[in-house]
Formats: sequence, structure tokens, C-alpha cells
Amino acid sequence: MRVMLMAGTLVVIGAGFLQAEEVVGYESGLATHMLLAEDRERLAKLPLQDLVDQRKGRYTHIQDDGVMGHWGLDAIRSRQDIGEKPYKLLLTDGVYQTERVIFPDLGTGVTMMKLSDTPYGEAGDELFYFGKACWNADGSVMTWMRSRKAGLWGPAAQKGDDVYGVLLSDGDGTRPRIAFQDAGTVKVPICHPTDPGLAYSVSEEGLIELDLRTGTKRRVVKEGLRAWWLKLSPDGRYAGSTSYRGGKFWVVELKTGKMWTFPLETRIHDSYRFVPGDTDWIMFWYEGGRFRTEGIVCTNFKTGRTVTSKVRFDWNHGDVGRFLGVHCSPYITEWNGTTKQWGPMKSLKQFGPRFTDSAPDYANPVRAGGYLQHWPDDQLWAYPTRYTARPWLSEVQCIFAKPFAKGYGRVNYFRICFSNHRRETDRKGAKSIVLSRPNISFDGTKLLHNSNVFGRCEVLMTVLRKPLPPRDLKGVWKGPAVELSWTTPKYHQEIRGYHVYRSSESGRGFTQITDGPVAGTSFVDARPNGRGWTFYAVRSVEHSKLESGLSAEAMVVPLVNMPVPAPPLRIFAEAEEAVPADLRAPSPDAIWVNVSGTASNLYYIWQRRADEPGKVTLRVNVPRAGDYTVIARMKGKDGAAFTVAGQSLEAAPGDAWQWVRSPGTVKLAAGERTITIESSKHGSCLDCFYLSTDANFEPKGRIVTTTPDKPTLDATSVGGYPKLSWQGAKDERFHYYNLYCSRQAGFTPGRATLIASPDGTEFLDWQTLPGRNYYRVTQVTLDGLESAPSNEVSVQK
Repeated sequence: MRVMLMAGTLVVIGAGFLQAEEVVGYESGLATHMLLAEDRERLAKLPLQDLVDQRKGRYTHIQDDGVMGHWGLDAIRSRQDIGEKPYKLLLTDGVYQTERVIFPDLGTGVTMMKLSDTPYGEAGDELFYFGKACWNADGSVMTWMRSRKAGLWGPAAQKGDDVYGVLLSDGDGTRPRIAFQDAGTVKVPICHPTDPGLAYSVSEEGLIELDLRTGTKRRVVKEGLRAWWLKLSPDGRYAGSTSYRGGKFWVVELKTGKMWTFPLETRIHDSYRFVPGDTDWIMFWYEGGRFRTEGIVCTNFKTGRTVTSKVRFDWNHGDVGRFLGVHCSPYITEWNGTTKQWGPMKSLKQFGPRFTDSAPDYANPVRAGGYLQHWPDDQLWAYPTRYTARPWLSEVQCIFAKPFAKGYGRVNYFRICFSNHRRETDRKGAKSIVLSRPNISFDGTKLLHNSNVFGRCEVLMTVLRKPLPPRDLKGVWKGPAVELSWTTPKYHQEIRGYHVYRSSESGRGFTQITDGPVAGTSFVDARPNGRGWTFYAVRSVEHSKLESGLSAEAMVVPLVNMPVPAPPLRIFAEAEEAVPADLRAPSPDAIWVNVSGTASNLYYIWQRRADEPGKVTLRVNVPRAGDYTVIARMKGKDGAAFTVAGQSLEAAPGDAWQWVRSPGTVKLAAGERTITIESSKHGSCLDCFYLSTDANFEPKGRIVTTTPDKPTLDATSVGGYPKLSWQGAKDERFHYYNLYCSRQAGFTPGRATLIASPDGTEFLDWQTLPGRNYYRVTQVTLDGLESAPSNEVSVQK
């Protein structure tokens, strides 16, 4: 298929048909398009998280309204009690039918995925908690246990068969398959942190190495070892563990099999791990009451040297990196590489006369059974979970892991999504035994976590943030072609490649010109438009198929021997980049960050103090000196007011994002410039903005793509179950299909009738309800554009 721009009209040629163009707007959540008008109204009513004073605008606990507690997925909830799962019918060449469902969270609009589908009567799928154990090193594979019986603290060792055992899934939630059946009875595997093909576990043979690509055992690293919970060092050099009752701790070098041991005085807490800043050291708390007075113990397993740190015990582990320990109470500690100690403790909440709190303590995940993940470890955003009893809704949160420099209150805190995890009893009143066990991916873009909102134990994924775009994009002529080059972003462990985009103007009209992700950091455009100015931008693409926003533009001059007028420039900037999160960054105070699937790049900033003005800055590259109009995407229930680059912008009261244009211009010199953003109006929200030499520029979206075609749906019966199949042109930007089912003919597809988000063109609906069921299917692109629904088919059961 070819895409050509003719007289300003996008024409897509292929198989004798034309496709209409569609501008991709600024809402960046992949599934945000599924939000109904009532969902958006509900989102607008939720308060901003102003925590300066509990009594005025406090970010409150949310109770179930009959919809949010299951994300309005009515069809899925109604099917969760259907019969036994026909595993054999769902298995093809060792791979199960994809069980994924992709939907928007109703508290923030961010994208979530339900990755497992086990009936309530069966045990279910469960994650292993410690570290980043469930993600392989490049994010292309996830692993968890399909358990015969779910455990309170983690999955028990199991012998794999075609139904139960270690389950592998591709990084986008597709192709679930039982693995390592040749390894005997194994504990859940721990993925290697630097080699994407390896994982490690403990079996009857001892410490074993596993191949994540083939799903088979590779070798026995060390015979005869037993483990409580296996831990790997963050540099991938060592594995270590102990028994439940203590005795001794063992460490094995994975490459050579060399082993060290050191004695333990008594039983230790299961949060033991390698010290990331120095992996020759093991850190742990002794149990039996010693943790209350002794603190963290660190032992060098090679020399036997032991030091202690006066750090309060963290029942729910928190997370530690090379520089910081971020704990659930919440507090942080710092690693001292000289003394080999953690400390001092610094609280992330400072209560005073203007600020009190009452149960349940919103900023204390451990009191709500919550856990926490912090990664990458050289930035300050961390992700606690809250695990509450109904009617309160459990959450995944985000927290800035650095105390205020002055004053009272809690650090920048906000909800990422509802996890809807039931704490005391499940939806049928049975005692719940599921912990959230969050696992963050290595670039910090996605979080796996358990829930029990539908079955007894199931695996969910939440998109925390988009991958970073590449940096330093440049384009130069090489003969009749344009050679592009760029630098990988700071965090790129999960990035599979890059897509290149081209436009004839700045700020809009960008179309993808790569057929697939480019593996390297260069690309040659062999068919550029040499007669006019050309603009390029690049997106990062993860193995999970998650994509970044567009990079900063590269402008290439025309290849003609005549003067060509300079084109308008429209420099795009994300407002949240003005709030730094590196280890040296101050804790945000007057201006905070928040998340929304309706925002560009998922995040925005807002003025959270009514008593003090806020001021932040960001660096923007200005390709050409000139007079620039500021055009900003803003909102505020009571109106919004910001000053950007010295230009005043005011938005009318309202809950929806609106574009606001500055009345004047700012003169900017060429080069990297500091842009100041200020506000003193409480509740003002700023998503993104343009600096434009074109004062009349109307922002509608930066990317232009094709509208996906609707599929044609058919149905047959296999084993007494409806088997749906469909066909039709797959869009160049295809991501997945959405399959919908209703008990009513002529239904309109939506979240209430969504039952699956498969990657293939067939689906066996083994959970269909008795009677007549009606089906429709759509295809969804990587930009979150959903096709018109297919024809409707019906099946009688």
C-alpha cells in the first residue's frame, strides 16, 4: 500500500480502493476513544489531588458507583461464572487463544489490559512480586504462574502441563503459552535483568537456567539448592536465596556456578535482596521483633562483613535502586556506597497545623496492604498500590519520592488507575487471598499487577507512561536522498525500533514513511520532496507496541537552486517536561503533575496552591529567530490562567481541554531557550503548547493517518461454542481487534459489550451465555483509532 499527498489530499492506493485520511488528535490514551459521554462527565467530577489542606479539595478516596468498580465491563462481569474452560479447544501449536481485553480506566482514562481469563471456579493467574521478576530485559516477554491454587504470598512451585504451570506471554499481552514443562516442578521464574532470553528458577534439580524464547530448560546452574524466594542481582551476575526458617544464605554466580554462603542468626523477612548499588552485598531485616530496633542488615557475602542501618521496617518491601530506597510507609532512604549503609530516613509526608489525616491513611500504602515499585532508579516517580475493602476502590498511584523542602503536606501524589482489587472478600463474599504484587517494566512504562475483580486471581497491565522519543534528530541531503540520524532516548531498554514521519509543514501533517520499526538510529528517505521544505519526526516503538510521541522536528531545506520562502514554525512542547524528576530535582510544590488519558503524552501540570504562585521552566530548541505566538491546551473548572514565555493565557471555565491563543507574541532567538511557565490561579491545568510563528495556526493534531476499514464478521460452531472469524483489509497501523457481544440485536458496541481484544482473526467464545448472542468486531490502530463496527451476526446457544 502506498500513501501519497496530492494537492493537500491524502490518497491511499492499494487493492483498487481509496481510504480517507484522519488527523490523530491530542488524546494520547490508546483506549481513551472508548470513553462514553457519561464516562467523561464522571472523570470531570473527580477532584484534583490538592493535599495542602485535607478539608479543601483533598484528593479523596473513591467509592464504587456500580460502574467504576469493574470499569463498566458489564459483558465480562456477566460471563465470569460460565462453566469449565475448554483448554484443549483454545490451544493451537502450544499457544492459547489471546485472552487480552484493552479498555480505559474510568478514573483517569489511562489504558489498561486484562491479560488473563480464568473462570471464578478455578484458581487463576498470579504474579510473583519481588523486583521486576515478571518482565524480561527488553519487555518482549512477560511471565507469571497459572496456578492450581493461588497462594497468599506468591505462587507455589508447580509441574507444568497443558493447563497449569509457568505461563509466558508476548509483551503486548498476546500468545499466552505454558512453558518449561521439561523442567519438572519449578518455582515461578525470575527474568534476567539484562539478557532478554534468560530466566532462572529452582526445581528438584537445583538452580536452573531457562530459555524464554523457546520455553525450555537450558541447564542446571547449581545442583541441590533449595530456595524460599529466588532473587537475582540487578546487574545479572548473581542469584541468591535462603530457606523460610533461615539458617544460611547462599549466593551463586550465574556464569560460573561459584557459590558463597553466610550464616543467618534467625529467620529473615522475605524482602531480602541484593543491594543494587553494590551487588556483593545482601540486605535484609531479621524477624522475631529485631527489625523494630535493629533496622536493615547488610552483609557482604564474599567477605562476611556486616553493617546495620537504623531504618524502620517496611512490611510491604517498597523498592530499592542504586541510589534510593522508596518504602511503603512512605519514606525514602539513600544508599551510602562508602559506609555500605541505608539512611537517613526521610518521610514523604510532613503533617502540621494545616494538615491532618484520618483512616484509611491515603498516603500510607502499607496500611492499605499496598506495595510499591520505583523504576528507573535514577528518577523520582514511584508507583504504590492501595488494596482496600469495598465500597472503597483500590488503586495504582504515583508518588514523587522526595520530601518538601519546606512547609507541610504530602508530596505530589495522584491516582494512575483503579485496580479494583477487593481486600477482605471477593465479589462472591469468599475470603480474598490475592495480593497486588506489582511488577514494573524496565523503562517504567507499564505495570503488571494482580486483581480479583472478576476471577479469584487475574493479571492486569496498566500503561504508566509512554516511552521517551529519540533525541537530537538531524537530516541532511545525501545526493537525491535525505539521511536522518538520531540518538536513543535516556531509557531505551524496551525499545524495539523507531518509526519515521514526514510532513511538508511544521507542527502538523506528519505521516509514517517506514513500513516497520527501524532497528538502528538512522534512516534514509529515498523519495523526499526536494522542491519544498521537509520536516521529519521520529517515534520510539516498544516490543509491547507502545509508542512514544513524536520527537522534536528536523527541518530539511529544499534541494533547488532558487530562493524558497522560510516556512512557518510551530514548535510543540509538553508542559509536564517542566517538572523534572531526576534525583537532584526539588519536590514539586505549587505546580504539580497529574495523569489523564485525555492529555497529550498522558500527563499535564496544574496549579495546586491557592496561597502561593507556581513557577517552572523547560528548555525548548528554537530553530529560527522570530516572533512566536503561544497556543496552549488548557482547562479549569473555574477557568485557567497561565503565563508561558511571558505571554498571558486565560481559558474559560470548563471541564474539557480547550486551545487558548496569546494576544501578543514573544521574540525568541535561535538555539536552546528556557521557557518559563507561571500560574497563580488554583486548579489551572496546562497540557501542552505550541510556539508558532503562524499566529493563525489551528491545532487539530500532529499526525495524519488512514481511517481503519471495518471487518466482515462470520460465525460457526466448534465444540458447542460460537467461533467468530472475520476478514477485511488490515490497516497499516493495525494493533488489535475489539470483539463485542450483546443479548440485544442492533446493539451499539461499547465498553459494556466488550469481551476481547485479540490479535488474530478468529475467536472461540467459550464464555457465551445461554440463549441468542449478537456479535460485532472492529479493528483498532496503534494511534487508538477504531474502525466502524462490522456487520452483526447472531448465535444461539
